[in-house]
Amino acid sequence: VFQFRYRFDGKQQRVDIGTYPLMKLAEARNELDRLRAVLDQGRNPKLYLQQERAKYSANQSFESIFRDWIDSAGKQGLKEKTWHYQKRSSEIYLLPRLGKYPLTDINELSLRNCLREVSESSPSNTERLVSVLHKFYDWLIDEQILEINAAAGITAKKVGGKKGKRTRVLNDNEIRILWRYLHESKITEKNRIYIKLLLLLGGRKGELIQAEKHHFDLQSAMWTVPIEIRKQGEKIGAPIMRPLIKPAIELIELAMQMSKSTYLFPANGQEALATNGFDTTIPNNVKIWARRSLGIEMEHWSMH
Repeated sequence: VFQFRYRFDGKQQRVDIGTYPLMKLAEARNELDRLRAVLDQGRNPKLYLQQERAKYSANQSFESIFRDWIDSAGKQGLKEKTWHYQKRSSEIYLLPRLGKYPLTDINELSLRNCLREVSESSPSNTERLVSVLHKFYDWLIDEQILEINAAAGITAKKVGGKKGKRTRVLNDNEIRILWRYLHESKITEKNRIYIKLLLLLGGRKGELIQAEKHHFDLQSAMWTVPIEIRKQGEKIGAPIMRPLIKPAIELIELAMQMSKSTYLFPANGQEALATNGFDTTIPNNVKIWARRSLGIEMEHWSMH
């Protein structure tokens, strides 16, 4: 157990900071520095921690506590780019599925089902998200917010994080069906532009969904996909430079006009990053539309 021993109001006192190995030595040192600063302000570190921990309750939503954690304790010991990527992946894949539920309502099965859904559309992200959940739940236990660690028995392998490469692609006729769907169905304008750009640019959906306006240089007709967004970006160490054709530029200009955010495709026109939820149902909607409108049965496919 890491402890901070100090004198306050003329008396010797101590407070538990955390336990090893849930808290690493470097993290304990950072916490010690933080509590020393509290003491220097004339406040009792023990009461300060009690008040800080009391603001969290297991009845609060997953999202409210997770956001506080990932911007503070969840950031410790990580490179800025690594933390940034973990946060965005969590916003895209975890929060839409778990965010609204109280922590007390989320058990191991809930986490497994969430991660299995993620592995269906993005197996490469599953291992990263398992790691994030392990750290988050370790912190919840260490802070005595929860007594049972729902993430303890979860591994990427158990939830399908190690899938083989998918080979399913849309043929020319299926692309025509998709294009007709974009013009003849009631799909929103934002989603219509998003899917058209995926078709025209050939990029990954995660790259486009996380794209910010300044990533696009329309005068030079170039889209820069930053290291923290591209797949294996940190390992490769270089961004992707994607040339833009004229039809794509016109669509990007429309998306920029519609967006009030720094992101090209924000959530419901707001500042927040768009979540993965708005594109996971599209393939099924296309299949239903093709069956009802054209009498055509499409094979299962997913957006990559």
